[in-house]
Amino acid sequence: MMKKPALTALTMVIAVGSIALLIVVFVVVAGVDLLQQGLYDTEYSETFLGADACSEKALSNLNTNHSYAGELALIIGDISCDIVVVVVDSDTRTIQVTATQGLVYVSRLEISVSNLNSPPITVTNWEEVSSF
Repeated sequence: MMKKPALTALTMVIAVGSIALLIVVFVVVAGVDLLQQGLYDTEYSETFLGADACSEKALSNLNTNHSYAGELALIIGDISCDIVVVVVDSDTRTIQVTATQGLVYVSRLEISVSNLNSPPITVTNWEEVSSF
């Protein structure tokens, strides 16, 4: 008769320990997932801000040189930008900026500009796009 209370107690300890272990594993996995999401958000934000900075540089260059056609591999920190200026007509341009960081993070901005021939130039559209 002495073995049954000890066996019951041991079973309870194992069951409670198993449940506690499952809770700890769940919390650790959830925490790692949140850290990964936070890193993704930070890296993506940096890439977007890099695209924004490259867009500002393109606008500045276009403002001083209306025949500016863009450039490849403009580097700002860890961000690499490709800038393409598309001629819509003699007074209007579309600036396409692709910023990349590493192999994963990509941000694309498309900016429409008019009034090139009668300064100041006017930005008529500025948006993030998924592709050009």
